[in-house]
Amino acid sequence: MSRKDIEEERLKIDLSYVLRGIQCHALLERICPPRYGLQVLEPACGSGKLGTWYALRGAIVTLLDIDPKEIRYAGALWTSARNATPITCSSSTPDFQVGSIHHLPFTDNRFDLVFNEGVAQHWTDWRRQRSLNEMVRVTKVSGTVCHFANNALCPSVMEMANSIDHDYKGMPKREKPFTPEELAMRLKRAGIKKPFISTVGATKWEDSALILGFGVKE
Repeated sequence: MSRKDIEEERLKIDLSYVLRGIQCHALLERICPPRYGLQVLEPACGSGKLGTWYALRGAIVTLLDIDPKEIRYAGALWTSARNATPITCSSSTPDFQVGSIHHLPFTDNRFDLVFNEGVAQHWTDWRRQRSLNEMVRVTKVSGTVCHFANNALCPSVMEMANSIDHDYKGMPKREKPFTPEELAMRLKRAGIKKPFISTVGATKWEDSALILGFGVKE
């Protein structure tokens, strides 16, 4: 399969996620429903499928990733999603930026909602905490911070994590999924006084590949 075919297949899958919604969308909608004018940041956005979903519903979205290729892809996904959605005056084209989640190029207290899916477990040491610190820093007082993380209590997740062999600068060779306790602790250190930790798509912790940590900045 050519690179172009792979990209087209990825775009098709991600577009279906944006249009149909996935479990992450449902949880975010309960925690911070999309609305016109909501200021949203998705740092380390990758494909941007969650942020795109908010933008289609009227939120003012900023999508940021350190990889310019991912930002270009997120732009292509937005275009596809916009073309597949009835035109409304509430939709707002996201602001696409290249930058690091560890050094967010925004002032303090800027966004109503800041969220990320599955990035912090790529790192250990200061980078792990710094990503959450930065997410909280740029969130407004009374705003919401959400982080979806791979779950260390799920056997299949740990099997996957132990098989990964990173070759990126600054990353350990293996993934390090979060326990619920660690995610809560790191959110508290970042400034979320009362974080909540939830399973995603499962009732038992060991069956949940993802866990969600979220809370309000006081």
